[in-house]
Formats: sequence, C-alpha cells, structure tokens
Amino acid sequence: MNRAVAVVTRTKNRPLLLPRALDSVLDQSFDDWIHVVVNDGGEPAEVDRLIAARAHGYASRCRVIHNNCSRGMEAASNQGIEAAESRYVVIHDDDDTWHPDFLRKTVAYLEKNASFPKLAGVISHTERVIETFRGGPDYWVNAYRKQGPVVLLDSPIIPTVAALGPDAAQALYSNKNKDYCQQGWAPVIGAFFKRGLMLMDFEEHMFHRRIMQEAFVRSRLVGYTEQVDRVVSQVVADNWVTNDARFLLYPAVKELTLDIASMVFMGHEPGSDRELVTKVNKAFTVTTRAGNAIIRTSVPPFTWWRGVKARQYLETYFAERVRERRGKQGSDLLTVLCQTEDEDGNRFSDTDVVNHMIFLMMAAHDTSTSTATTMIYHLAAHPEWQERCRDESARLGDGPVDIESLEKLESLDLVMNESIRLVSPVQWAMRRTVRDTELLGYYLPEGTNVIAYPGMNHRLEEIWTDPERFDPDRFAEPRNEHKRHRYGFTPFGGGAHKCIGMVFGQLEVKTILHRLLRRYRLELVRPGYRPRYDYGGMPVPIDGMPIVLRPLR
Repeated sequence: MNRAVAVVTRTKNRPLLLPRALDSVLDQSFDDWIHVVVNDGGEPAEVDRLIAARAHGYASRCRVIHNNCSRGMEAASNQGIEAAESRYVVIHDDDDTWHPDFLRKTVAYLEKNASFPKLAGVISHTERVIETFRGGPDYWVNAYRKQGPVVLLDSPIIPTVAALGPDAAQALYSNKNKDYCQQGWAPVIGAFFKRGLMLMDFEEHMFHRRIMQEAFVRSRLVGYTEQVDRVVSQVVADNWVTNDARFLLYPAVKELTLDIASMVFMGHEPGSDRELVTKVNKAFTVTTRAGNAIIRTSVPPFTWWRGVKARQYLETYFAERVRERRGKQGSDLLTVLCQTEDEDGNRFSDTDVVNHMIFLMMAAHDTSTSTATTMIYHLAAHPEWQERCRDESARLGDGPVDIESLEKLESLDLVMNESIRLVSPVQWAMRRTVRDTELLGYYLPEGTNVIAYPGMNHRLEEIWTDPERFDPDRFAEPRNEHKRHRYGFTPFGGGAHKCIGMVFGQLEVKTILHRLLRRYRLELVRPGYRPRYDYGGMPVPIDGMPIVLRPLR
C-alpha cells in the first residue's frame, strides 16, 4: 500500500541509538508513513529484536532489509528508497531524533506548495547535539561477546582499537617486546597530567619510578598510616552527619581523601585552610574529567579550556609548596620527593616534583574515594558482611592503628577486592603502538591507540562465578577466582606501570572503613537502593550515593 512518506533509516551495530530513532518515528502526530530500516552489515538479531518489541506500534508499517556486508551509506539509502512507494522520502539516521510534529508540518508545507514547479523538498530547523557514551563495563562485555577481543572504535575524536578480554590485557600490560608506550594517554589527559609517571615510558619511566618508590617503602608507609588514622578519626567523628537520609556519601568521602592527601602528601593539617582545599579539590575534579571533552582545544568556556586553567592553578600551587620544602626536613610525600636521591645521587627537579605531585594527588584521592564509597555501599546493602567486618574491627579495638593491625582485617580485604571488581576505579588502560605489531593475530600499525578495559574482564563468566553478584568469598581460599587468569583481575594495572601507590591506597581505605564500622551502622537510604554511575571518567554515583549513618553508641 502506498504511503505519503517513506522513512529510511540506515543503521549498523548501534543498539544504544537505534531505539530512540525508532521511537521518534512511532511518536509522530502524522501517521501516513512506512518505515524502511536498512541494516547495513550489522548484527541482524539485535535489529530484529528492537523492531519486534515495537510491532504493535508499527502495525505492519515497517520493513527491515539486512545486508550481509556493508554497502556504504549512499547504497543503503538507495536500497531503502527503492523498497517503498511513497510521495515523499525522508532519511532518518539511527542517531537522529524528530520532534513529534516534524512529519505533519513538513508534509503540510509540501502539500500546500505542490504547484510550485521547483519545490523539491523542505529544510527544517535542526539542532546538532554532541553526545558522549558514558556506559560501563557491561557494554564492553557485550562487544567482546559479539566482536571478539580486538574491536575498532571508529571515534571521530580519537580513533582507537579496544583490546578486550584477559588475553588482550596480558599482551598490553606485559608488553614483552616493548611494542606499546603510554602515549595513548596523551590525547586524553596529557594536557592536564603532563610528565606524570603514568605518561612516561621505558628507561625514563624506570628512572623516575626508582626515585618515587622511595616514598612508598614500608618504613614510610608506617608514618603515613599514623597520619591517615589521625585525619580519619577526626573527620568521621566530627564532620559527618548521622541519622539523615540526605547525607551524601560520595562528596563526603572525596573531601576526606583530599584532606588525607593534603596532610600525608603536603603536611597540611586537616581543616586548616578549607577555602584552599576546596579550590584544589575543584581543580583536580576539573582536570580529571576534562579528558572527555568533545571540543579538544583551549577555547573558553568549554571543558578542555577549564581543564587547562585548572592545571595552571595546580602548577602555581605546587610550585609554591616545593619552594617551601626544599632543604627542609619532614615526613610528608612532597618533602620526601624534594630530597630523595637514587643510588647515583640523582634527584627530581622542581618541575619534576610539581608534575608528579599533581598526578599523585589526583590518583591518590580519586581512586581511594571510589573504592571506599563502593565498599560502604556494599556493606550497607549486605548487613551480614558488615557485621563480619565489624567483628574483626572490634577485636582490633579503638586504639591507634598501624600496618600490622590493618593487615589483620582480612574480611575488609575481601570486600575491597569484590567492590573494585564490581566498580573498578580506573576504567581504562591506554597505550599506543611504537611500531607495526600484532595483537592476538590482528595487525596494528605504528601509532595505533589501544585501550584495555579491566572492568569488563571483572564481569566475565569464564573467570567469575555469577559475576553480577556481590560475593567477597570468591577471593578467599579455596575458590581464588581471581587467580583463574593472571590478568583477569587488574584493578591496579599490571606490568611496569602497576600502581606505585597501591599499598598506601589499600591501607588508607581500610583505615576509613575500620573507623566507620567502629562508630556507625551503615544503612541504605531505602530498601533495594542501587546507585547508578557516570562512567565519563572514574565512576561517579550520579546521585552522590546517600547513605544513613546510625551511631552505635
């Protein structure tokens, strides 16, 4: 049957976008149309499923054409036009959305002016919207299942190859032939964390890491732990709101971890300069998320420009602190970096110290914030584990903590591992090929950006039993599911670039949880509450994660 309008939609493996395009056709106030969907070489089952779910609305007004391989945009358009008889044709791509009156108004205009001999179409008001994908690991698990371990991401911003699965992660992290460098990070965060340890390679990286490692030896960690405990005990007791469902956990923990980092790394007493700490915290937040900017140039007032300005603020701030610390004694990380030498007497320049401090402060408080927040949520959602962890903390008591006592909190270790498995703080591992090479049999030319996604490996059924379920015992004997593949569990990275502050971060988070469990019962804001995360950078709970703290005494 002839229709007034043939709507032609071209699509290929875009299941996140296609439903919106289909629904905007079904929502039209004008209903004399037929919809032709041309699946140009994509997975047919997903397209058929989306169409079938809307069969009632279509009422036999939809035709689907599946191409075994892609014929290209123009050829797909011609296929759609040839498949339908209609007075008018409109191309409606899978990333387009129409106003509900779009067809009604455009058809009315065409009909009204049908006698005009040169009228061939209508130009309507159009808004271009820049969208970014902020989905989580489930998206990449699905891509891995459908497309395999090496997937081309045809991004207009940074064309990249996704390295999916534990075998691909092993190839990147181990980097046996030194085929991959860290410069995959450069287009994303290079402008904001330049010359940080994570952006260095090979011999230069090892030189800087050797000096920096002196700041994280066990004897230093002993002093850091004492300082962490002092800050945590004060903040948790005096600053956090109790018996209030409006208390937002994530920003509170973020402020706490910055206080910790300010004291341990800078020697600042917590709460001594709240205005300054707030400015520094904001600057770190801006720089961390600026790497996701679509407009990647320093043009005000866009995100990239704000990130550059925040970086400049941090440089000025830390340069002043370095000048204060040179030649002085102290146990804070900044002073240690100013004074530490390697076996040949080499030490960091002022610029080196500034660059490393900016990176370390970001890494130290953002990753710890994510880990602690996720753990607190899971303990509130699983009271049996909360009580198990509290029992161990009770045996430790309320006295000062040290490394040895924290190491006895074994249930917290299990909960921590399970929490960062389910919500991995660092979502990506970014690399770039330094020469032509291959990845699991796929050719990669020199200069190819490659990204591994540790969080998706943490959700694979071949490694983890019932991977969506919170089950800390999977990390304990005899199960040891994390040992089924050497690179199946890599929340701290792997190879030469494995997180240098891993042990410090674990001690910090355990101290926070220990003090919380000794003082409060953790409760969900409502039964069945589950946070949703923005995965645009490190995972951030969209609602700030409200949690109720009930005093135990």
